[in-house]
Amino acid sequence: MSESYSLAEGPAELGALVARAAGAHERVDLTDDDTTVAVIISLADYQEMQAAVDQADIAEAEAIKARGEWISHEEAIRLLEIDEPGPTPSSGAARPSEHSTGSERTIRTRRSF
Repeated sequence: MSESYSLAEGPAELGALVARAAGAHERVDLTDDDTTVAVIISLADYQEMQAAVDQADIAEAEAIKARGEWISHEEAIRLLEIDEPGPTPSSGAARPSEHSTGSERTIRTRRSF
């Protein structure tokens, strides 16, 4: 079950709307000119939906791998034309690992539902 609130009345009721979404697991639609433009849901509901999206992504990746339709990391970087961080000429240090806490540039995306 969901209820709709206009953007004009939503801010005044925000605390109550969030409490309703979080406590009762009800979706709250926010509308602008009778068109839903945003939704408030509980964190648990969001995490459940994101887990389903993540599982679908994993299944798709495994199917692609099983069909042999994959490319290497290096090829993906080349296709995306991303400059990967490397050692600075003066430091001679090795490239930071993906677990590094350094200030290297990272690109991360996460598909949401």
